[in-house]
Amino acid sequence: MDTSNYDLVIVDEDIVLSTILTNRGKISIKALKKLKRELKAMNLPASDPLADKVMKLIEHLKGDTQESSYFTMPEVKYNRKAYAGIKMAVNIPALCAATHFCTLNAADEDNEVEKGSVVFQIPVKFAENTKYIMLSATANKTICEHVFGTDNVTFRECDLAELKGTCYQDCSRSMSRGNIANDSSIYDEVMKTTDATDIISFKKFLEKGWYSGELTFSNCVGVDTLCGEDINVVGTPHQTDWIYKLFAFAHGFYVDFDMKLKHHTLVVHNGFRFRFTTYDDALLRIIQFYIIESDLEQAVGRARLLRKKCKVYLFSNFPLRQAQVKGLDYDDVVTS
Repeated sequence: MDTSNYDLVIVDEDIVLSTILTNRGKISIKALKKLKRELKAMNLPASDPLADKVMKLIEHLKGDTQESSYFTMPEVKYNRKAYAGIKMAVNIPALCAATHFCTLNAADEDNEVEKGSVVFQIPVKFAENTKYIMLSATANKTICEHVFGTDNVTFRECDLAELKGTCYQDCSRSMSRGNIANDSSIYDEVMKTTDATDIISFKKFLEKGWYSGELTFSNCVGVDTLCGEDINVVGTPHQTDWIYKLFAFAHGFYVDFDMKLKHHTLVVHNGFRFRFTTYDDALLRIIQFYIIESDLEQAVGRARLLRKKCKVYLFSNFPLRQAQVKGLDYDDVVTS
């Protein structure tokens, strides 16, 4: 939406989570080579900036032996007249606009990225002279200041509202994708344990038929069909390492891109002390926790506990602020 004609825009949503973070593109080396041939067949001048950008992306993929690496390239002006004839399932305007890239030499099935691909953050532009007020339970001060600039952000945190409903959380298992993949009976166990009939969990396990439901992590924002219902939320929605790092890279977080996730790390968050698979780098941990917590809060929020006297049963080893947590041995718990 073009907001340049407005002085003030009020957004009842976390636009970093829903608009900026998820605004990514991808292109495989096979598609890049095809695009190179198409551009050549169009008889564009040798100095064409998009053709040059494609060539350099191919060179990065061919020369990179690391599992992932991060680099920048200048923005290219999208030539609508010249590039309109490109017939590929590639977002050409986004590729032109992108400046921050990551090469992946391993497939990422969860995000449908082929081995030997380039992924990139697509810039989201906001009207410079428009003030935005963002209202969201998942907004994070550090994230907002990096994305929009410290001098451009005034952050006000409201007191937690008393819930009419209750979120009961079991932290006894990690409930990561890998943890659930090793035990498909988890969903049957959950259904036997609770009196809820709906499950929100990972899309890949819904597609496998391991549970039945309509909503999954990352695609339930704003959905109101479960308002007032008792629901189960099953899973800790970890993202692939490159998603955290590409977001950090594109928005000025100075982090150690070689740092690996570390199992069984003792952390303090939301008033809880627990062990979790995370980074030693403080900023990478903030990004990781922000994304995981936001996905969980959005899933739990489908029941509308603030206004409805219902129950959400959350199975995840990432404790939420207003959950009644059980099954968590703070110092001895071993999770993955």
